[in-house]
Parts: sequence; C-alpha cells; structure tokens
Amino acid sequence: MVGEASDGDEALLLCGRLHPDIVCLDMVMPKRDGIQVLEEIKAANPRAIVIMLSAFSTLEKMGEASARGADGFIVKPLTSQRVLEVINRAIQSTESVAIPKESRSAAIRESYRRELPGRIDGIIDDIRKVSLREFDEKSVAALGNELHSLAGSAAVYGYPAISSIAREIEKKLRVSLATPATFDASDMGAMLASLAASIPSLVPSVASGVDHGVSALDIHPKLSDRLIFLADENEADALEMEAQIENFGYEIRRFTRPAELIDALRNSSPAAVILGIMFPEGGLAGIEAAATIRQMRKDKLPIILVTFKDDLVTRLQAARAGADEFFTKPIDPQNLIDRLNVLAERREPEPYRILIVEDDPSTAALNSSIIEQAGMITRTVTNPLDAMPVLSEFNPDLVLMDLYMTECDGMELASVIRQYGAYDSIPIVFFSAELNPDRHMEALMHGGDDFLVKSINPAHLVLLITARVKRYRILRSYMVKDGLTGLLNHTRIIERLGIEIARSKRDNKPLAFAMIDLDFFKVVNDTYGHAIGDMVLKTVSRVLRQRMRRTDIIGRYGGEEFAVIFPNTDADSASRVLDIVRNGFSSIRHPAGNGDDFSLTFSCGVAELQDYSDTTSLIGAADRALYEAKNTGRNRVARN
Repeated sequence: MVGEASDGDEALLLCGRLHPDIVCLDMVMPKRDGIQVLEEIKAANPRAIVIMLSAFSTLEKMGEASARGADGFIVKPLTSQRVLEVINRAIQSTESVAIPKESRSAAIRESYRRELPGRIDGIIDDIRKVSLREFDEKSVAALGNELHSLAGSAAVYGYPAISSIAREIEKKLRVSLATPATFDASDMGAMLASLAASIPSLVPSVASGVDHGVSALDIHPKLSDRLIFLADENEADALEMEAQIENFGYEIRRFTRPAELIDALRNSSPAAVILGIMFPEGGLAGIEAAATIRQMRKDKLPIILVTFKDDLVTRLQAARAGADEFFTKPIDPQNLIDRLNVLAERREPEPYRILIVEDDPSTAALNSSIIEQAGMITRTVTNPLDAMPVLSEFNPDLVLMDLYMTECDGMELASVIRQYGAYDSIPIVFFSAELNPDRHMEALMHGGDDFLVKSINPAHLVLLITARVKRYRILRSYMVKDGLTGLLNHTRIIERLGIEIARSKRDNKPLAFAMIDLDFFKVVNDTYGHAIGDMVLKTVSRVLRQRMRRTDIIGRYGGEEFAVIFPNTDADSASRVLDIVRNGFSSIRHPAGNGDDFSLTFSCGVAELQDYSDTTSLIGAADRALYEAKNTGRNRVARN
C-alpha cells in the first residue's frame, strides 16, 4: 500500500494511520519541514526506514539528515531506478545492522566471560595489598564494593560458586573496616585459593553453557496498522459501514468478493476483517471465507461477520469457522467500533516499560537484554541518585532494583520513591545476590513488592515481571482512568500536563494543550436521556483515541469536557489536527434508541506553552480559547 501527503502535517497524520515501513520525505515542505517530520516519525517508530529527498546535495544537509536518523538521501531530480536502489540499500543496511536480541544477550555474556579472569586477578591482588597495609580505608571500601558487584553479577551470569566466594570475602572485608587493627588476610587464604582456582575451571564453561533465552515467550505481538478489510454482498451497506468506521480513524479497503479479500491478505496485514455472509458464490460464502482466512493466517487476525441472518445454525457455523464477532444488520456503528477497538488492543498491548536500577553496568546490560528480548522496553540507571528524574520521564510499569549500591542502597531509594503519591503503587522488585531471608523481609518492609535472587532463571524473571506488570496495569487503570470513557481522569490529565510541561522546557520542544467541549450536550441528555448522553461521551473518547497519535495524551476533564496534550507540537499544528477530528465527528450518526438518530458537534480551544509559564496558566489560556469558539458560533477550533 502507498500513501501520499502534500505537506508535513498531512505526512504525520498519514504515518499515524498507516504505520508505513518506508517513508520518502522531502527536506522542504509546507507547514512543517522534512527534518521535523523525520524526528517525529523516528520517535513514534524507530524501525521505520526514512529516505530524505532534496535538490541540495551539500554535506551539511546530508549530515543533518543522517544525524536525525535518516536511512538514506536522494538528490533531485529523481528517477525510479535511483529511488529503488537507495531503498533497497537502506533495507539491507537495516537488516545487517539489526542484531537479534538473543545474539546481543549472548554477546554480553561472552564479553563478561572474557573480562572475568582479569577482574578476579585484580581483586586477589588488591586483597593481598590490604593484608600488607598498602591500602587506605577508602580503598578498602572500594574493594568491598567491587567484591559486592562481582558477587551479584556472577550470580546473574551463571557462576554461583564465584558469587558465593566473593560474598564471603566481602563480609570479612566489611568486618575489617570496623576493626582494621585485627585484619588478617590469612583468614581468607582458602577462599582466595578457591577464587583463583575458579579462573581456569569455571570461566570457560560459560562458552558452552546454556543461554536461557526468552524470545519464545512473544509477549507482545505487533499490530500492523489501522487498515480494515471489508467485503459485503450489499454495496449500500458496505458504503455506510465504510463512512461510519472511517470517522473513527480507521482506513477501509473494500472488496466486492471474498476471494479478492483473501488474495489481498497474502501481501497485507490489516487490523481486522469484516465479512458479509451471503454472496453470489453461495449462501454461506462469507463463513467459508472466514474459515479459509483462519487456516491461512496464524496471527489471530480478528474476523467480524455481518449478516441479516440471526439463527442459531448460522451463528454456530460462524463460530466453527473461527469468527471473533457476529453482528446482525442493521448494525449499530458504535458497537462495531467498540469491538474493533477491543480486538485491535488484544493484538497490540502497549509494551511493558521496565526501569532497571543497578550500579554494575555489565549486570544492567544483561538484564536489559533479557527483558527486551521478551518484547519489553527498558531504561537503565547505574547511579541510584539519578533514578528519580528518569522515573518521572520514563514512566515505567515496574522498577527492578539492586539491593546493595554504592551511592545509596535499594531500600533507601525505595523509601524515597514511596514518598511520592504518583509512585505509591508502582511495583518495586528487588534483584540481588543477597540470600539472607531476613534481609529480604526488611527490603519488602521498605516499599518493595518482591525479592528475587540474581541466580534466577531468566525466563522465570521475565514471567514474574510480566505477571506483576499485568496486575499493576489493571489496578492502575481503575485509579487513573475515567470509568465511563476509559480516558485519563481529571486528576491524572493535569498531573501528566505538569510532567509534559517540564519535559518540554527541558528539551526546548513545543507543547500544545487543547480543551474540547460538546455543543448543546444538555439538550441530548434532556431529549434522549442520560444513557444516550453517556453513549455520546464514549463515542468522543473513541474518536479521539483513534485520531490522535500514540504520543498524544487524552483525558476527560469533566462532564462533557475533554483535554488533549500534544507533545512536540505547536498550537497551529494541533489546531489543524483537531479541526479534521471535529469535522469527522460532526458526520457521525448517534442512535437515539427510538429508531431515530442525530448528529452532534464540538468546540475546541488550543493554547501553546511558549506563551505561558505553568500548568494553571496554560489551562486557563486553552479555556479562554474554548470560550471564544463557543461565542463565535460553536463547532469550530480557536487558539489563544
């Protein structure tokens, strides 16, 4: 599938809808230049291949594009052969550079194996210096930290004997710091000998050891895009479904026969398939097509069947064919969109976000690799004093934290995290080589939710993290989301606005904020009842979720008011996007419950951060713009 855009804003909207694999992007475009669009595309989808086009071939232009993430550069005038050459080269380069996560994990383990003998030799030499009183107290403390690091990392990398020995030596060394005059290295003689003996006997074993990969868990299958394949025997019904579904941000590709749809599936991967049943090919041709699709596709592609028939036999045949949903005509578009959204979300949950706080860089790198191999996103912090700003910016689903660290220990950091109301429920899992159960209990009393020993099987680590995050997300949704619409509630949207304002100021990036209010909503409640009014509010939330980018943040501000935060976006761009959404929403027909239907509009006010200093003033500015939109005729977007 190929999409075309005539300016930068349109390009971003199109990319948000189609999620393309390859983008050819002009450097100079109206409304927003190519470099800005390139940055946003790469931020939303780092794997997208972006080829920049320009009439200028200066090294400066090429260097700027490359620095911002461009995968190729073509100088105009263009030829089809040249475009294909650059695209093919970019694809090959991307495939050759991308290292499988399983291989990255193995490479990290191999690097650790190679460095371990020298590391052990250095520790043994330092202990001998301590015994000869050649080290001061500060150096002895540093040696203790190095032993602690070795004990922890050796457990993670599969050397339990080295871990155990290092831990015992560390304990004796800590005692020596308390009573230095009584220190006697001969007490460690046997342990040092065992540590030295481990170099030839234990280290090589890793080369042939088992790397407990976890890629087979495949926790997050990927949704391709918002494309819907539609085939219905009644053209009028198909056109009506197409018009209504597209108002919610989906793109429809319509077919007249099931065979055409099946053929297209060999080269495309839509978000879902909607099929009629009674085609000229046969009275149950749609059900037969569903069975064929289910056998052909192994990715659980959602299949929705629509028909006038509503008997048990037909429904049973549809279920046996593998259909996910069965709708009888006339179809309520709201219910259809509800099911489309649920089925799409089932295929593409947001990747879990894990913050790793570990002062040993090697151990942090391995844990990050193992967790990312399971489809999660990680951020590592090797200095615990840097954890709080990263916690705010990264917004993780779980914190995986070492217990013993040099600047402050894990229990201290967990206690600080729990002082913030925003983080009182985030799971904190301690991950340490500490074997003493009393210390485990103490860590849990300081704000931890679980305690794992570093020698745990990596697959078990991933499963435990998955279970914790899944439960946390369910509980968190009740705390931060509006019960009716599923959007962020009033408190949470204001909290997120504060976070985004701080990020915008730090990164010197634009930020827009919008207030949306339904026009004459009270009339809907008074005329049709609050149940219909609630249905309209849910429809607004669906439209906003489908039409906004993944990076935009949407909330229900209260009553019939909604709020949208647009990171890295100026007010003009946000206004144009919202105007498109406003126009689409006004075309939606809402069932009134009595066989009739009605349409509704909304007004919107937009403000930009550069004109204001804080959360309160920015909200006030957007509210004034909304008031202006209401007073100048409604059903429009105004900016302050």
